[in-house]
Amino acid sequence: YELLLKELLKHTDDNDSVYGHLTAALKSIKKVTTDVNEKRRGVETMTKILDIQQTAAGIPKELFHSHLVYITEGDLKSKIGLKHYGNQKEKIRRFYLFSGLLVILKKYQHNRALKY
Repeated sequence: YELLLKELLKHTDDNDSVYGHLTAALKSIKKVTTDVNEKRRGVETMTKILDIQQTAAGIPKELFHSHLVYITEGDLKSKIGLKHYGNQKEKIRRFYLFSGLLVILKKYQHNRALKY
């Protein structure tokens, strides 16, 4: 709707009687879009927090607060040990990045469990 209203405004004379209505409608649509996006981000954040709390053993619930915003997640892989002696092992960690919080969990490959 926002693009449609912008296009209508481009082709409407400033002195036209509907110009003010179109401008007001565009402003309202932008506000609704912003509100919907903020609510969606909030739901996404809460879903991630609940997912982490349900799958990660030992994570304190007090770690999470309502001001967090979910940003991204992924796996981190690193090799430990001495390559020269052939005893390198791969460590896998799952990370969740929120605004103001980075959660890193140990990932077990055999059963996909996570540990804080």
